[in-house]
Amino acid sequence: MAAATLRQADVEELETKLNTHPEDSAIQRKLLACLRALKTRRPDLVARAGLPLLAGGGRGLGKSEVWDVREQVYLACLELHMWDHAEGQLDQLQAKFPKSVRVKGLQGMMSEAKGGASGVSKADATKHYEAALGVYKEVLEEDPANAFALKRKVCCMRGLGSPEALATAVGYLNEYLELYPTDVESWRELSEAYLEQGHVEAAKFALEECLMLSPVNYINHTMLADTLYTLGDHATARKYYAQSLELNNTPTNARAALGMVLCTTAINGKRGATQEEKTNNGALFEVGKTALVESYEHLPPNNAGKEVVKLARRWLKMA
Repeated sequence: MAAATLRQADVEELETKLNTHPEDSAIQRKLLACLRALKTRRPDLVARAGLPLLAGGGRGLGKSEVWDVREQVYLACLELHMWDHAEGQLDQLQAKFPKSVRVKGLQGMMSEAKGGASGVSKADATKHYEAALGVYKEVLEEDPANAFALKRKVCCMRGLGSPEALATAVGYLNEYLELYPTDVESWRELSEAYLEQGHVEAAKFALEECLMLSPVNYINHTMLADTLYTLGDHATARKYYAQSLELNNTPTNARAALGMVLCTTAINGKRGATQEEKTNNGALFEVGKTALVESYEHLPPNNAGKEVVKLARRWLKMA
């Protein structure tokens, strides 16, 4: 299958075939390639297909593909906390590429994953995160602009969870964005970190960068609107909620619909508005109200879902 023609349905079809023929190396190989091409996050499937394929010698895999599969399986095992299997794959990668900066980064991810595992004590988690940070420091000594290591350092500090660690993570993110200013996801992460610190104005700036880099992503409009609403700038927030709804006017965008209702309600309570402003604001309220009700009406058709729709309609009549 060509990468350009792959669909999520292909993953489902191959998963069904794997259930019927769990030892078929051709199916295992195709499924792993499909998951890589689509960047689908299914560690369970990767482990089910990849571990037996590699244990059987990687039959049918090309000389370079086998190492792609080992890395793929390694990352899946980390996510599933299958430490022994992960260590086995890492050993193979280190033996093949002893001086690889990339493999060293993968080694850091092992410590990082153990630090974030459930049931780990705070002291042990700290040790694991510090070990990972040590590895990423070594990577950056060899390659100071290594994007992977710079971003993993941020993840480690956020994983530590303390206010001091969060402040350090913010510093690391700013350093990273000086080198890679077009990374939208990192700007969004920076905004979230600022919000955790209560620095709403700084979060607003980061989200404005997100919007400039990715203006057609409705989530960026919604997040900026949320921040503006928090700052009390209801008129500007309303504009961005409206833009979000224009980009995604489906039941999945209830957050923007609710924001529109809240903004228009807040604006309606202010004095000094002209009749035209009141009319426009009322029309936007109806847009938000309609979108919000439609979102709730797409809930599962059970008694609980019906009750939520009734409550939503009642609240909107009071707004």
